[in-house]
Amino acid sequence: MDDILRVTTPDFVPTDSDILRARIKRMGVEEHLFEKEPTSGNRGVKDFWMLFETPYLATLPSWPPGVQAIVFLTPLSFYEVLDEDTRVNRLEDSVVLWKEICSNTLLQNGQIIMFFNKMDILKAKLRAGLIIKEYVTSFGDRPNTYVGATSYFKEKFRAYHKRLSPKPRSFFYYETTAVDTKSTAKIIGAVHEEIFRKHLHESILI
Repeated sequence: MDDILRVTTPDFVPTDSDILRARIKRMGVEEHLFEKEPTSGNRGVKDFWMLFETPYLATLPSWPPGVQAIVFLTPLSFYEVLDEDTRVNRLEDSVVLWKEICSNTLLQNGQIIMFFNKMDILKAKLRAGLIIKEYVTSFGDRPNTYVGATSYFKEKFRAYHKRLSPKPRSFFYYETTAVDTKSTAKIIGAVHEEIFRKHLHESILI
């Protein structure tokens, strides 16, 4: 509402910030293929990333062979429900999808990297007085704080990852705010480097 006069002017041109905050409702799987620019240590190595956007478990895609890594992004929006089924908590639905991916034998050789997104919104909702256990009963009487929330959900996802993975593998976890482009770029760069190191290790180069 603070920008209503700006965005309603005839010559309005969206800024990068406007684009980052734009939202389109999705009711199915969308597939995107893009090439990531090589980092300083990996010149000449082309890296293609395939992105599946799926809002709920029913649209889980058939995974292509040779998946090397999965970046699993879920907002810690404990207060939201699914648009297509308002009886289902959005975060709990993410847990179900996470369990399905971790246990999938077709993905057992791929790294699974967890991104907790919209951390700025989580902080704002907690400051506004929302009580996590009123939306996620398993949260119990833990501290209704940012640290309490991130610690609980991190361990929840980590536990399923450890228990359900067909074979042992590392758990990678990052807290992100997508509208903060600088920090997000650093995190994506770190993820790319970790995947590259895994390739070198499997090639017995390190």
